[in-house]
Amino acid sequence: MQPQPTVTVVVRRYGLETSPTVKGICAYFADRGTRCLIITDELLRERSFTIPGTELVIAVPQRWSTAREESAARWLKRVPFLRGRLLQRVREMFRLGREQRFRAALAAAIPADSIIYCIEFHSLRSALASGIDPSSIVYVSLELEQQMLPYPAEECRRQLESCRGCIVQSQERAADLNRFLGSSIQFSLLPVSRIPAPWTSRNVSEGVSLVFSGYFARWSCLEETVSAFLSLHSPSVRSLMVQGHAVGTEEYYGTVQRMAATDDRITLTTDYFDDDAHLQFLRGFDIGLALYQPDSDIANWNNLVLSSGKIATYAWAGLAIITNIDAPMTKVPPFLFVPSITAEELGRCVELYAGDREQYHRASRELAERYYDLFARMRPIEERFHTRAAEAKG
Repeated sequence: MQPQPTVTVVVRRYGLETSPTVKGICAYFADRGTRCLIITDELLRERSFTIPGTELVIAVPQRWSTAREESAARWLKRVPFLRGRLLQRVREMFRLGREQRFRAALAAAIPADSIIYCIEFHSLRSALASGIDPSSIVYVSLELEQQMLPYPAEECRRQLESCRGCIVQSQERAADLNRFLGSSIQFSLLPVSRIPAPWTSRNVSEGVSLVFSGYFARWSCLEETVSAFLSLHSPSVRSLMVQGHAVGTEEYYGTVQRMAATDDRITLTTDYFDDDAHLQFLRGFDIGLALYQPDSDIANWNNLVLSSGKIATYAWAGLAIITNIDAPMTKVPPFLFVPSITAEELGRCVELYAGDREQYHRASRELAERYYDLFARMRPIEERFHTRAAEAKG
């Protein structure tokens, strides 16, 4: 029996700590006893982040980090003369410094027998620029063409077509990306999902509690959600928890924080949880909020049902899910569809849920097992891309 090749996961300019799919891919191979190496530029959310059974290489030293860059930028903004030109030069210096160190880490750390999962386009460009053979690369798209927009579509198409294979979340998003690239790539499908978790019984609370867990950003509709909740006076509603991170969106977080401070039913926290603790945290609530407002006209905002980390995690936590994603799936439990984010719509959803809680929790479990079991979804991907490697090696 031939030994399995090492799996190397390359993550550049993408949130490793908060991506259930990226963490799940690593956990899948670690669970199967395959050596798994992660190379990332820097950790933005949790400096002590680890995944059991994997090796983690942080390529960018602190002196070249984005945090150090932002500190320098704040200082330069106080300079009365030439600050615009100086700021541009300093940012370019930091960008090039991080890129050079990341490429050097790839060239030095990736084992020769690796199958390399490049997470998003910045990772792929760095891998190819460091001389890695594209036939060993599996490209993982999570945001469609968003990271490709600064580059010619023809160049992006050639690079993806040179890879061993490509992964996207759904047939619809595969069609979107092929349309953008002018290509006909046969994508493997991996919905945004997480590793399976054991089910636990739920305690029935007196009131209905809502939770948002994710990124504090305008496209996550937190201002609209909190505004609607402030006007919601249903006797069934107990509380709203808003938990997540605001890396790069601190000003927006401050706005939401000031709004929430006017109602003691609302709690905000930026506490970080590992995956198991996060699931346990979410199980303390009844309904998860997965609301989106596109901040651009790119296709990444289309076909979000199988591309939302919130939805996947809420489903594994056994929650009902309020969403404004308009799709056939979202018209039936565990979803509660809202065409607009208003107090009236939130109240209607809460009353529907309260009328048959068990139906929604049972449907949530079925949804998780059917669509969002990352281990089940990874098996055909491993068979497609790794069996070939073992055969070629043999």
